[in-house]
Amino acid sequence: MAQSMWWTRRIQLVPWSDDHVDSEVELDVDPEAMRYLGRPRQRVEVEQAYRRRVAAASTVPGFGFWAGRGPVRRLVDLVVAGAHGSGGEEGSP
Repeated sequence: MAQSMWWTRRIQLVPWSDDHVDSEVELDVDPEAMRYLGRPRQRVEVEQAYRRRVAAASTVPGFGFWAGRGPVRRLVDLVVAGAHGSGGEEGSP
């Protein structure tokens, strides 16, 4: 099931893809970014976790992961799991 793109006035959520892995690695290797989330991770750990998320999202209807982009268009390391919606309308989940 294809995931929808969602957006509001403040954030755009796009389906997680290979394009986001480098940004996730950049954040997850940074001790300050991971301060409250656990220890910094190595690139191989981030890639393995990414593959598990993509596999889960493709097999469970209504489940998915998205990357969030704010007004400055910089990737926010935001992984959201939730119901699959039609997306696209202002104020979608």
